[in-house]
Amino acid sequence: MERFAAIDFEIANGKRSSICSIGVAIIEDNKVIDSVYTLVRPYPNFYTRFTTAIHGITMQDTIDSPDFEEAWARIAGRLQDIPLVAHTGSFDEGCRKQAHKAINLAFPKYQFFCTSRFSGRLYPFWVNPCSFSPFPGHRNSRKFVIPP
Repeated sequence: MERFAAIDFEIANGKRSSICSIGVAIIEDNKVIDSVYTLVRPYPNFYTRFTTAIHGITMQDTIDSPDFEEAWARIAGRLQDIPLVAHTGSFDEGCRKQAHKAINLAFPKYQFFCTSRFSGRLYPFWVNPCSFSPFPGHRNSRKFVIPP
């Protein structure tokens, strides 16, 4: 793959439509040629302690941010005709799909790849490649000796 976009979503609560940040890096010939990061006012607009503990984003951070439709409009043009790549792609693709559905926005199709599935082929000793966690004590972080 000579050109692709690495994409990552964070959510505010248990609803996959509640995207509160979007990060994208466009890679061409192994170099980042463009990147964008934006906070997003989530829908529904509430946060849980659990999700905030993961990413540190709060309602105060996104209160004046664009909603998903506006944020996606700023990003979508950069993603035309290039595949998307995400770690735990089913989560990120699910977020994108649910956010579009929640506001009745047409869902654009992209070729989508999941790095956790790919890494599962590289590291078959993982119990579940999609369950990788950077948190100390997690079974996969112990295998890679990731410090606390």
